[in-house]
Amino acid sequence: RFEGAVALTRRTHLQPTWPSSDNLFPPPLFGIDHIFAGRGWLLEKVEVGPAIGSDHRPVIVNLALEDPQP
Repeated sequence: RFEGAVALTRRTHLQPTWPSSDNLFPPPLFGIDHIFAGRGWLLEKVEVGPAIGSDHRPVIVNLALEDPQP
């Protein structure tokens, strides 16, 4: 519902970020951390980062500005 209520597009899908665990038990099962961006942004890369002490893994995203059309 959030995505439909704002002028943003969800850029992450099915990246399991919770729960976080160094030994992968329990393995991350749920993608509950998301990146949204407005028009004009291109998704170059998305990945789930390592367990770094939080109960969630970080979502690492590279975005680039789209070239404006003349």
